[in-house]
This record gives sequence, C-alpha cells and structure tokens, in this order.
Amino acid sequence: MKFFADYHHHALARFLVMTLSGRLGHEIVFPNDPFSTSVGREIWGIMHEDWYEKVGLSGCPRPKTISEDEFLSTSFDFAIASRTESQRPLLRLLRKHPDRKRIKLLAVSGNASSVFDWSKFQNLICTDFLTSEIASEKTNVHIMPQELGPMYCRGFQPILEEDLHTVSSFIHGIRHWGTEWNYDTVKDRCPHCQTSSGSISDDHPKEHIRIYDLWRKAAYMLPTHSFNAYGHDNQDIGGLFLEEIQIADVIDRSGLTLHLKPSEGFGHSLLQAIRRGRLAVVPKRLYRYKMAGRYLIPGVTCEEVEWRANSITSAILKLTCDLDEANERAYRCYEVSSALFNPAYEATQLKRWLERI
Repeated sequence: MKFFADYHHHALARFLVMTLSGRLGHEIVFPNDPFSTSVGREIWGIMHEDWYEKVGLSGCPRPKTISEDEFLSTSFDFAIASRTESQRPLLRLLRKHPDRKRIKLLAVSGNASSVFDWSKFQNLICTDFLTSEIASEKTNVHIMPQELGPMYCRGFQPILEEDLHTVSSFIHGIRHWGTEWNYDTVKDRCPHCQTSSGSISDDHPKEHIRIYDLWRKAAYMLPTHSFNAYGHDNQDIGGLFLEEIQIADVIDRSGLTLHLKPSEGFGHSLLQAIRRGRLAVVPKRLYRYKMAGRYLIPGVTCEEVEWRANSITSAILKLTCDLDEANERAYRCYEVSSALFNPAYEATQLKRWLERI
C-alpha cells in the first residue's frame, strides 16, 4: 500500500514511519518544504533533513518527501490527516487529484480529543481514547499506541548512585499548566471520578491547583534532591528543550520521573520513562481513561499520589531511599514494560484492520 501523510510533529511521524513502513513494508511519503508551505499554510509542519536522525530513526527506511506535482501524479491508497486543522487543505488538494475517487481518507489522532469530519474521514487510527469517544458511531476505529522509538527499547540502564536523587519532569511550559484544576469530559461525565460534570465527588480536588506550585513546593521540601524540568518554555526555571534523540539518555540519568500534567493524550514522555525502567510519580486515577493508563501499574511502573506536595515528596523518598531497592524496582519496571509495549503485535493488528477497509 502507498500512503500520503501530512507532517504534524516528530513523534507522530516516527510512529507512522516505524509502523507502516518499517514493520508492515508499506510506502509512506510526506510533503516537502515548498509543498507544506504552499498547501498546509503553517498547518503542515516542515520535515527538515535532520529530523530523521533527531527522532532516532537511523535504522529505519527513510521516507520520501514529494512536491505537489509529484503528489498529483502518484496513485495512493490512503491519504492521512493527523490533526483537525489538516482536513481542509488535504481535502482541497485531493479535489485536484485525478485518482481521488480511489484514495481512502484516514484520520490519525495526533492530538488528544481530535475532531474530524466523520462523514468524510470514516476510518480512524486512534492513539488516545478520548478521540475514539468523540468519533461517530459509524466511524471505523482502530485503537493502538504509538511506537516510541528504538532508543527506548535498548538494554536496561541501572540507576547510578549520583543519579538516584534526580527527579525529572518532561512537561512543556510547566508553569502554565493548570491555573486551576480541570478535566476532560467524555459524554458529560468526568472520567476521573465517573460523576457528571455538574457535580463533585470525593475524588475531585476541592481547590484550585497549579502544578508548577506543587512541583516547586516538592522541590523546596526535598533539598537533597535535584528537580529538573525539560521541554519548551521552561528556560526561565533552568529547564532545557531536548531533541527526541536526547531524551532517553536524560531519563537514564534520573532516579524517577514526576509527571503532574493534568491533560494527556498519548503520553509520550510518561511512557518513554516507563519503557526505560524509571517509575513515574503520577496523580491518582488521572490517567485511567487515557491511553497511558494501559501502562500505569501502581507499585510496578508508577507510584500514585494525591494532589498534595507532602504526598508527592513521600512517594519520591520511598522510591529513592535505597539504591539497591531503587534498581530492583527499576529493573522490574523495565521488564514489565517490555511485555506491555509490543509494537510487533500492534502492527499485525493494524495490518488486518487496513486490509478490511
């Protein structure tokens, strides 16, 4: 099969290349720079020459980028829109394609809670549960996780003594998340506590919570530990933006990860840490209705905490009080995650689904 895909972001493109091309042997192409700029108009990203190395794909087939003329002269089996905003330029483009009637439209949820024109995009590869809830009842949905990348599947790296008290958070703009606590509603209920959006249960925080305040307070309460925030827009608190190829090494140099982000689609940084054998400290129940919930096993791959700084610090102290115990937990997390993440199986299931379309 031959696929044309818009370019949304690094991680999603890596997932499409590794799964469709690397595992299933299909051909996938993306728009080149002039094509993205002229048609996507800042909606489609630009696949720069070095993106392939930056996302750790050196061992996989390099996808081709094509011009608009090449697109119009090529016969495709599928055309992929991986974000809501991409629908209009893709549909506009397909109207000019001489073979448009045989090209099947395929939506891929690159963001949480993605909404598509379900009358046109009748097939959906869904990497977050909320998008599948939003989709039309007639939509042909396939739910699967995104493959994380080869650097996360390498051998186990034990926690070193000098890294045991390093707490890493991979959250873009951590200072801006959660000026007050909120939740995603699914069909007018809160998946966090299973009540309607108009009522409050005991599982709801009773006050406004800013995750940066919690993160900063936990850091203040644990002067023996080093708290690091990575991602976009964290420079003013000493945080660094990392390329994808760098993240696995930083995870390996951490004792654990602290992930308090209240809204999470697929949960890349959370799951990348678990796959490397670093337990994640996460709020109780918050990810049970997310794709990440498949991989969060309290006491094995994660430690659940309340929305309170003392609950967070207690969990961190428990996980970092002894190096040998920390490595026993880390190795178990790594071994369990090796079974939980099974991209070969997921690719086989996708193959069968595609063949039925």
